[in-house]
Amino acid sequence: MDKYAKYRYSLIGVMVTIGGTARFLLYPHLSFTWHFYTFFYQSFLLILTWESVRWIHNSLNKVLPFKKHVLKRIAAQLSFSLGLSFAFSIVAIFFVRRYAPFKINDILQLMLIALHVMYILIINLSYIGTYFFDEWKESLVFTAKLEQEKANVQYDNLKNQLNPHFLFNSITSLQALIHENQDLASEFLLQLAKVYRYVLQNRENEQVSILTESRFIENYLMLLKTRFGEIFDYKIEISDAALEKKIVPVTLQVLVENAIKHNSMTIEKPLLVRIYDEVDYLVVENSFQVKSLVETSNKIGLSNLQNLYGYLSKNPIIIEETAQLFRIKIPLL
Repeated sequence: MDKYAKYRYSLIGVMVTIGGTARFLLYPHLSFTWHFYTFFYQSFLLILTWESVRWIHNSLNKVLPFKKHVLKRIAAQLSFSLGLSFAFSIVAIFFVRRYAPFKINDILQLMLIALHVMYILIINLSYIGTYFFDEWKESLVFTAKLEQEKANVQYDNLKNQLNPHFLFNSITSLQALIHENQDLASEFLLQLAKVYRYVLQNRENEQVSILTESRFIENYLMLLKTRFGEIFDYKIEISDAALEKKIVPVTLQVLVENAIKHNSMTIEKPLLVRIYDEVDYLVVENSFQVKSLVETSNKIGLSNLQNLYGYLSKNPIIIEETAQLFRIKIPLL
C-alpha cells in the first residue's frame, strides 16, 4: 500500500459522489436502479483507474525517479496515464451505448472523455503533489538542521573569543604588577583564574543565567580595570527580574572586548562601559570615541552574535550609535 492509501479511497468516494449527483441532475427521469448500478460501475472503474495509475507511478519510480529527471518523470507519468484514460473512456462509452436507456451523442461522449481525463489528472496530482510536499518538508528539516549546525559552529567560535591574545595581554599586565604591587598582582591572578574557570565550566552550556554571566563579566571588567587603571571604568546595573533570564555564555565579554578594541582611552576621556537591562534586552553601552587606527580584527565576533541570536530568539540584536554613545542590545532568552 502507498503512503497515503487511506486518503485514496476518501477521494474516490468524493469523486463518485460528485459524478452520481451530476448524473441524477442531468437525468432525473431515469430509474433509481439505473443510477444505482451506474454508481457501482463508476466506483469500480475509479478504483481500477487509481490502482493502474499507482502501478504506473511505482514502476516509473524504479526507472525514472523524480529526483533525477523531474520534468521527464512528470511528462512520462501524465502520458501513460492519459493513454490509460483514453482506454477507460472507450470502455465507459461502450457501457453507456449498450446499457443506458437513452441514445448517446457526441457531446455526451466528449463529456465522458473529459470526466475520465479529470479523474486521471486528479489522481496524478495527488501523487506528484505528495512528492513535492514531501520534498518541501525534507528541505525544511534539512534547512533547520543546517541552521542548528551553523549556530553550533558560531557558538563554538564565540566561546573561543577569550583567545591567546587576551591571555598574553593579561600575563603581561600581571608581570608588571608583580614588580609594582604584589597584593594587587595576587588579586589580578585570582580574577584571571575566575574568568577562565567560567569559560571551562560553561563550555558545554548553550545558555546561562544573566546572574551567572554578570558575575563572570564583573571579574573580567575588574581585570580590565586593573590593567588600564583610571582610563577605563564600568557600571553594571541589572535588575533582579532580568537576572532570572538567560544569555549565551561569554556574550558580554565579546561586546566589552569589542568596545576596548575600537575605542581610545585617555585620562581626559576615559572609556566607560555600562551594562544594564531594558525591556526584554540586556544593553552593553560604551562611550563612543573611535580609534583612528584599530588593531587587526576579523570582525566575526559581532556577526556571530547576530546570527546566533537570530537562531535562538525572535527578537534581533539591536545596534544603536550616536555621537557620544555606542549601544548594543542583546535579547534576553
